[in-house]
Amino acid sequence: MAFSYSISGVTDIDQRWDALPHNGDNYCVPASVMNWMYYYAAHGQPQAVGFGTSFSEHRMLNLMAMGSPASTWTATASRARPSTACAPGRC
Repeated sequence: MAFSYSISGVTDIDQRWDALPHNGDNYCVPASVMNWMYYYAAHGQPQAVGFGTSFSEHRMLNLMAMGSPASTWTATASRARPSTACAPGRC
C-alpha cells in the first residue's frame, strides 16, 4: 500500500543544482530541512532562512549553507561522520 500526503504551504525545494557537488545527489536531507525552514520563514520567522528569499539564487545558496552543518559529503549520502557519531558496524 502506498501512502502519500502533503501539507499546504510547505515548499518542495529541488536538491538538484548544477552548482552543487554531483548535481546535488547527496543533498536530500538538507533539502528536506530547507522545505521546513522556508515554511517557517513564510509564517513569521524570516530568520529561519539564512540567506533570505529576495534574490534569484536564494534556494541554492540556502541549500548549500544547510549542507555544511548536516555533514553533507560530496562522495556519499548525507550522514554524520562515522568517526564522531556512529557505533562500529551501525553506519
